[in-house]
Amino acid sequence: MRVPTDNSVDWTTQYGWYMDLPDSGERVISPAVILGEAVFFNTVVPDSQICGFGGSGWLMGVDLENGGELDEPAFDVNNDGVINNADYLTQSGV
Repeated sequence: MRVPTDNSVDWTTQYGWYMDLPDSGERVISPAVILGEAVFFNTVVPDSQICGFGGSGWLMGVDLENGGELDEPAFDVNNDGVINNADYLTQSGV
């Protein structure tokens, strides 16, 4: 799980926000999709072996205005067919 920051954007001096992708070689290679106040995009993390295949990636959903955490859940995490507060992920520790 990744938790984005909610840094404010000063639109008088900045053109928008950006996100540092933490995994080595990670990149976005397809267009983002905007739905309401959210932007969704996939990232790709290539295999660490130069001739390897596969890899991994993330499906990201962030606030359109600042690239931060969404105010409401965006995915049916508990698979009950409803997107609601029961779909919030919690994490503890470091």
